[in-house]
Amino acid sequence: MKKVQGFAPSKKWFFRFSGFLCVLCLLTISYAHAATYYVATTGSNSAAGTLDQPFATLQQAASVAAAGDIVYIRGGTYSTTTPASSGAGITITKSGSSDANRIKFWAYPGEVPIFDFSKMTISGSGYTHGFVVTGSWLHFKGIEEKGVPMNSSSNCGMHVDNCSNNTFELMNFHN
Repeated sequence: MKKVQGFAPSKKWFFRFSGFLCVLCLLTISYAHAATYYVATTGSNSAAGTLDQPFATLQQAASVAAAGDIVYIRGGTYSTTTPASSGAGITITKSGSSDANRIKFWAYPGEVPIFDFSKMTISGSGYTHGFVVTGSWLHFKGIEEKGVPMNSSSNCGMHVDNCSNNTFELMNFHN
């Protein structure tokens, strides 16, 4: 190997530089996989979920979101008439993987998404819920929910069951 004046390559230097490159590559890969999806009242569930081609429902966005992804929900009223399950308008079952890789369901900045369940047809006779959340490591922010119908048992805006490490921030539930 030719020696350049003022620079003497060594194995120690080579291994440090190689280690730095490996860490840099791993960080780049972990952030490269996070996706951003959008939901809007004017969207379509057959769309790509981008800002220009948003999904129509949060249920569709939840079905494609993975750990580290963020789903922005544009402002407007989302009227749910057909529930995702017999007693819930929307079910969120997927999980993030850690605090740094939560799945985020956030209101688009400066906008308020309103989920209206008042016209939802309930087929079961048990409890009714607007949202049922069974996934862990999720973060919900800035969502308003109203009109969950009363069934023979009871109702609630959001039922959280068999999960952990979720964050609920700036949520508004009412009739």
